[in-house]
Amino acid sequence: MSKQEAQLPEMNRLWLHFLDKDLEQEFHLSYEKEIRSPLRFGIIISIASWLSGILLFYYTAPDKLWYMAPVILLGIVPFFSFIVYATYNDRFKGKIHLIGALSNVWAGLLAIYVCGEFPNGSSFTVPVLIFILFFGSYMVRLRWLATVTVSFIYSLGFQLYMIYFTELTMDTVALYAFIMWLTWVFAAMAGRVSELKDRIRFAQRRTINQQRKVIEKEKEESEKLLLNILPPFIADRLKSGENIIADKHTDASILFADMVGFTQLSANMPADALIRILNRVFSEFDRLTEEYELEKIKTIGDGYMVAGGLIKGHENHLYRILKLGMAMIHFIDDDEELKDMGIEVRIGVNSGPVIAGVIGTHKFSYDLWGDTVNTGSRMEAYGQTGKICVSEVVKLRMEKHFEFEKRELIDIKGKGPTQTYFLIAEKEF
Repeated sequence: MSKQEAQLPEMNRLWLHFLDKDLEQEFHLSYEKEIRSPLRFGIIISIASWLSGILLFYYTAPDKLWYMAPVILLGIVPFFSFIVYATYNDRFKGKIHLIGALSNVWAGLLAIYVCGEFPNGSSFTVPVLIFILFFGSYMVRLRWLATVTVSFIYSLGFQLYMIYFTELTMDTVALYAFIMWLTWVFAAMAGRVSELKDRIRFAQRRTINQQRKVIEKEKEESEKLLLNILPPFIADRLKSGENIIADKHTDASILFADMVGFTQLSANMPADALIRILNRVFSEFDRLTEEYELEKIKTIGDGYMVAGGLIKGHENHLYRILKLGMAMIHFIDDDEELKDMGIEVRIGVNSGPVIAGVIGTHKFSYDLWGDTVNTGSRMEAYGQTGKICVSEVVKLRMEKHFEFEKRELIDIKGKGPTQTYFLIAEKEF
């Protein structure tokens, strides 16, 4: 047994079929798909060969042409036309190999009769049958058992024809029979080797396809993990080969959300319950962020950071980020479990230029830097629970769309006295 054979799935090596019925059926369908084109081409060659037989009658036995030409045409045209039709019709799916085998039997039996009408036709029949035999094996690509069966039928038919319908001597009959049966044995051996190779190739292709699917699935999982860490447009750039990603955005919107009361709650809550609640809240924040076509940047403990304006063509990002903030508050306020736990959310929003980029080589992190980011963080820190605190820049840009409440000046660390506003509601037009 060769190394390739040893790697095959379990198979009956006498009759050459896989023990797994589903696998055997899969092989049949795959094999049938492969033989459709060779079968069509083989039919064309067969028709040309039979038509050349008519020419031979014209030159060697013109007195028989008047009835042999119709016999040949009626014998091949309807039958072979049906075979070609069957290869294009899904109704015959799973039966193409059987049709190919029947066509080979028919060609062999018809050849015995037609060749017998030529002068000294028996000697002419032997090479024709050998041609049909190997034509079926290598052009029509009949499987081993089919090759053995069909060649046995017309080999036996030829022997009976010689005995009962010719005046050949027994020595001549024995000689022709010996040649045909010896050819049959070699054809059977060659057909078996050929089919075994086909099955090996099928098993190898199947293994390769399965491995490819595993690789594609693992790649898909890796990409999902990458997208959980990085925004899609940044992940695509990393996959394309960019080593350093650093961008300056002249107009971006930043939102910081903090879960107020969560830190105190975590001190007395089991770890699994704590993570369950935090995961439920942040999963909803993820959904809302995607709904408003914004980008989640990161979570920091029980804090959540979102940005807009990082992708070209995404306009109105500041408007959408304020709508996101309102949706976050509504979600927290409407959740009875969170309300019973005393969990609320505090949100800060700012807008302006930022620097964005990826840092790290093993654990990537996409982050934003600049005064706009720092001020956005301060808006959240100096805000109030259940409200969205915004900078004056945000108020001036969005006062056509939203109502704002002016606050007293707040002495913000690193910035001094700063005017801030609370978002009250969206204006109705």
